[in-house]
Amino acid sequence: MISFKKIQKAIQAYSKKNLEEDLPLKSLFVLFAAVVGFMFAVLYMVSQHTDEIAKKQQNHVFTRLLENHIDITQDMLEFIIRLPDTEDMLSGNMSKTAMNTKIAQRFADRIATTDILVTNGDGNILFSGSSYRSIYPLDIVEAKPKIAELLSKLKETPEDNFLSDRLILNDDVFQLSVRKLPYEGPDRFLWIATPLSNIFEDTQRIPLDIILEVGTKLPKSTKLVFVGPLNNLNGDTLGWLSWERKLPGYAAIWNYIPALAIATFCLIMAAFFFWSQARTIMKDMSRDHKDAESRALHDPLTGLANRTLLKQQIEAAQADVSRGREDFALHLIDLDKFKDVNDTMGHPAGDELIRQAAQRLRDACRAGDTVARIGGDEFAVIQVEATTSSTASRLARRINEQMSRAFNIDSNEVFVSASIGIAQDIAGKTELEELMRRADIALYRAKAKGRNQFCFFEKDMDVELQAKHKIETDLRLALLEPLKNGLKVVYQPQVSADGRHIRGMEALIRWTHPERGSVSPADFIPIAEESNLIATLDEFVLREAFQTSVKWPNITMAVNVSAKELHDESYPKRVISLAREYNVRPDQIELEITESVLLEDSPRVTRTLKTLKAAGFKIALDDFGTGYSSLAYLRRHQVDKLKIDQSFVASIGVREDASAVVQAILSLGASLGLSVTAEGVETAHQRDSLRAQGCAYLQGYLFSRPLEKQHIAAIMHKFSARNQKQQKLRKIS
Repeated sequence: MISFKKIQKAIQAYSKKNLEEDLPLKSLFVLFAAVVGFMFAVLYMVSQHTDEIAKKQQNHVFTRLLENHIDITQDMLEFIIRLPDTEDMLSGNMSKTAMNTKIAQRFADRIATTDILVTNGDGNILFSGSSYRSIYPLDIVEAKPKIAELLSKLKETPEDNFLSDRLILNDDVFQLSVRKLPYEGPDRFLWIATPLSNIFEDTQRIPLDIILEVGTKLPKSTKLVFVGPLNNLNGDTLGWLSWERKLPGYAAIWNYIPALAIATFCLIMAAFFFWSQARTIMKDMSRDHKDAESRALHDPLTGLANRTLLKQQIEAAQADVSRGREDFALHLIDLDKFKDVNDTMGHPAGDELIRQAAQRLRDACRAGDTVARIGGDEFAVIQVEATTSSTASRLARRINEQMSRAFNIDSNEVFVSASIGIAQDIAGKTELEELMRRADIALYRAKAKGRNQFCFFEKDMDVELQAKHKIETDLRLALLEPLKNGLKVVYQPQVSADGRHIRGMEALIRWTHPERGSVSPADFIPIAEESNLIATLDEFVLREAFQTSVKWPNITMAVNVSAKELHDESYPKRVISLAREYNVRPDQIELEITESVLLEDSPRVTRTLKTLKAAGFKIALDDFGTGYSSLAYLRRHQVDKLKIDQSFVASIGVREDASAVVQAILSLGASLGLSVTAEGVETAHQRDSLRAQGCAYLQGYLFSRPLEKQHIAAIMHKFSARNQKQQKLRKIS
């Protein structure tokens, strides 16, 4: 049996060849018509063969019927004579009523005759009775001449005791048969008058549709098959016997036509159903195929092209450039501060921001440009016809402007920006991955410039990137065994403004590379942050600083904290765990953060600082004055200490406004009850100026360069001795 699944598989196999084409309806209907026509042709051929056989059989039966129909009536007479008590009934002196009762009821109704007569030798009718099947009762008066004629002929041939002839009565042809009853006594003759139609209607004997017509004129109906005339003993034609063939094959066709029509209709409906189902399946498969292609080439959240389609479009653009068309530019775009939105408002809000940003990118670009989403908050634009750098710059500015406007997320205004890296393919021969790499390098530079910027790729960037990659590789190896690979922690004293004692130490990381020599923290710390090595590096510094601070419990130990670490919710747990491990008092540790961290206004950073404050650690704001921190930030994060950036200290005596800025910071700290330390003090003039303005603590090369831990004791002794000496001088004075 053909199952629906098999049909579906066949359709699927067909659809793989060409999903866009529809089913061949014309071919299907032609095939269907051919099958139905073939069925009718076979049926017709079978019926014709059957009809030929039936014709031969019918002709044989009809011929015998015509030859023997007289014998049939003779058989009827003999049958009546042989019935029980017939002899007694016919030879006795029965009354007409009695004979009617005995014969008409007992015998006549048991045979297919119309009339039964009993006459004497003179033709006088002794009894007459009609069968209940009689349609045209025998007219006795009209029949008497024929009765007399047959009696006369029967007497002329005494050796015959049976005679039969045809007569017409009441527009019907009768077969009138007579037989002399073989009994002693008066002559008795038994007559049977049977309409020929009764004989031929005996379907048990003759399975033919017999038609009997009275008259001498040959009928001309084309529907009838005429066999021969019906003549009497004198040779006169009384009528014609014919029959209308009912051939089984021809009749079968007409009998089967309703069934075939129903079957054909059912087949048509079934074909239509399967065709409609197949068409639906085809459309669904085509739609699913297109949807699958769309999903494979487009971002589900924004509907933009994805990375796969982006690569295809870049290859197409490169091919256009190779054919002499205008150049194109690849813009890689990263949303600044997107992570903060995700953390603050949740992922649904982040998704909505991505959708709105995608729409703004569409609005900023032309119809021929390709806009793609290639990552969480990363987008790309293929700008066609970017013949010059200024053309690409104009698009980058439009994107920056679009992204700088407020986004409405859940009825809240959200502000982000975009950093853009641009790479141009002038000749159309740059490898795709190389082009993406160049744009990514330019994007990195744009972020480093302060975000909300765009930057073109330059060859020097590649050299710089290679150098950074080398530093990253070496730093990764160095962190496996820090002390053996040149990493160490040094400590710079923070002294009182009067120079009499050391208030604390700031732990600083240093790296002496075996080949490069001394590597500046400004070079390797940003690389550590980008490459996720900062956590390992910070842990190394914390362990060294905690271990050192245990030996000097009376001074504070300041440790710099990476901004990336503050976004890690596990950071407080790690710091607290290390403090317990080394048995360090949290209030002895100052965690220095940069002012830029507060400007991010990140909820995650806020939670991290609150957890550390609750554990007893102090928070110092490093490089204060270089950003735009407000009083609200200082109060919200409960900062304990401000550190005046060394750029302001270096400007004392050089710029007139430097002292004013320092004085403002000192006044702010005093009003908020915060301790203030000036770093980068290198000259006596700077020291004296800061002291005069009321700065309590100073840090810089004027007092000491960063020291290794084994030299801390010496400088502590030096300051202690200086303090004692000054105290003695005071006593003397």
